Amino acid sequence: MSRPSLSAHFRLPSRSPLTGAALALLLSSSAAAAQDSLAVATPDPTPADLEVYALAVDSSRWADEDVVVLLDERILRVEEDGTHSFTLRSVRQARTDDMARRLAEIGLPFDSGRERMTLDWARVVSADGDILSGPVHAQVMDAPVNSSSPIYTDGKLVRASLGAAEAGRLLDVRFTRHVNDPAISGDLLQTMAFNGGTPVRRARFVIDAPEGMSPRIVEENLPESAAVTRANGRVVREWRMTDIEPVESEPFAATPNDVLMRVAVGGSLGWDDVGRWYAPLLEGRMEVDAELASQLEDIVGDATSRSDSLRALHRWVAQDIRYVSLSLGLGGYQPRLPSEVVESGLGDCKDKAVLFIALARHMGVEAWPVLIRTSGSVRTDLPSPRAFNHMVAAVRAESGWTFLDLTAPTAAYGAIVPNLQGQTGLLVRDDGTSELVELPVDRAESNRSSIVITGELQEDGTLVAEYEEVVTGTIQYRVRGEFDQRLNERALTSLRQNLANRVGRGGVADSVEYFNGLDLDAPARLWAHVTVEDRVEEIPGGRLFAVGLSTYGSPALIERLEEEDERQFPIDGAAVFGLREHHSEYRITLPEGWTAELPENVVVEGPFGSYRSIYQQNGRELLVTRTIRGTDVTLAPDRAGELLEWFRPLAADRVQNIVLTVPGEAQPARR
Repeated sequence: MSRPSLSAHFRLPSRSPLTGAALALLLSSSAAAAQDSLAVATPDPTPADLEVYALAVDSSRWADEDVVVLLDERILRVEEDGTHSFTLRSVRQARTDDMARRLAEIGLPFDSGRERMTLDWARVVSADGDILSGPVHAQVMDAPVNSSSPIYTDGKLVRASLGAAEAGRLLDVRFTRHVNDPAISGDLLQTMAFNGGTPVRRARFVIDAPEGMSPRIVEENLPESAAVTRANGRVVREWRMTDIEPVESEPFAATPNDVLMRVAVGGSLGWDDVGRWYAPLLEGRMEVDAELASQLEDIVGDATSRSDSLRALHRWVAQDIRYVSLSLGLGGYQPRLPSEVVESGLGDCKDKAVLFIALARHMGVEAWPVLIRTSGSVRTDLPSPRAFNHMVAAVRAESGWTFLDLTAPTAAYGAIVPNLQGQTGLLVRDDGTSELVELPVDRAESNRSSIVITGELQEDGTLVAEYEEVVTGTIQYRVRGEFDQRLNERALTSLRQNLANRVGRGGVADSVEYFNGLDLDAPARLWAHVTVEDRVEEIPGGRLFAVGLSTYGSPALIERLEEEDERQFPIDGAAVFGLREHHSEYRITLPEGWTAELPENVVVEGPFGSYRSIYQQNGRELLVTRTIRGTDVTLAPDRAGELLEWFRPLAADRVQNIVLTVPGEAQPARR
């Protein structure tokens, strides 16, 4: 179990297999992947196929679309022993040459330890059914490894390239993923989305299962339920739709909603079943031998409290045990022994989490593994081990649980990286009991970015200032990653110039301070002392001072929101700005007698957050501040007007220059 990989957690995309740029990225990440040629049939179209091909449309219908899906067909067949297969057939009409070329590159990842992938056929045909090309080449290759984030798995990739792919032609591909060894009997997890951003002429989803089996089925926003037939001891559920119009994308669309039509299917498992399945995989994996116990004493030797000991242990596992994504043991789910992890000096998420848990328990601390997902969300109504692709540790604290992601070297003890906040996980105990837990979410004010420029402007236009930037909460991890090692002279020169330019174009930083991103007690802070000559521009009767503060709410976004006829999706406040706060400030001492022509202040309060843009002069001090804070509220579609009202004043506040009046000079013209 690791961060997302090609092996154990393959998800069929809602519209097409991996193609185009995504495939190119995979292929470029490894120069030498083992390959075996693959024979792929190119059968003649049947009368039923010709009916599908006749659905091809002319250029006047859906003229703005790059592709039209003529057939999206998915068949899930489950056997009595829990093995199952998933067949996907897609017939697509490319409307542009570029799209045709992208669709002609096929990539199908699968876990060779548990699954078998067959490319049943792949062909380029005309609307009349003439076969124009089959695969130019097809092969099975090892899943590529990205050297910057190594992944070692049982992953394989079926790759094929079609010839004769041009605009107007049809690409007909069918493949089947055979799950011969499910991680746990009764495990299923598949989803089909019927509508999205692409027109679909025909869509069909079939679940074919033994009569005694009761899969969990969740229907979302469907016009009607499945047709059910029973024969020969099996139950077939079938959903059909025709001529599905594309769904127009909307900014900040929230999930769940009343728009997207989907069917999700799971097995007969409960979360207790998942816990009982996983606990035995941990049996004997928490052992701490004498050598490791001695090493633990060295790790926590300087600690004066249990809390300090845990922090020292956390730092060692997170930073000194190198993270790689592995698929070892039972299908990527079973961790290695702690002694093996330490001896190798590297481990994946489950290795590092179990190492920490074993040593914490050796110290007398209650700690447990938590299965979790790194992106998206876990469907609590469809229990499955495949809902998870990551592991963190949970430590019992006075107020509940403290969660630790041991693969995040720059996250302090108890801090939750952004993609895990609010995620649901499954805490698994040694006896097989388990419970769903939810990782906490930071408040907006905890995730803060602050930039303060304090300085004095000379009469000749020279500005001598200090630049200070401090980031906290979820915002800090990207910045910490940039300073996880001491900067060489070239990088330090680049940092000096970068910070100086933030104070003013052509600025010179004679000294800078930065932080050690791996020192989890050190604040994420950057500082520079900067001199900028000619910081103001002379204009008749005064000077022009550029503040250069960030602006929010583009006019293009306002125009798009105004053009919406009637919004369909709920509004996701977290996507508008999110649970974070940005603050920027200029605090400049002006020459004696100089005055600033101050713009109007802008203050906005609303359901999506707050915004304050303040301009003031107190004596010689010119103070310009701009602060924005978001929320994670979700509002109904009929409240789209409030979104516009919140954005309009932000978009209008685009002040970049302030006019300074100089004593004894004529009043400047307004700018």
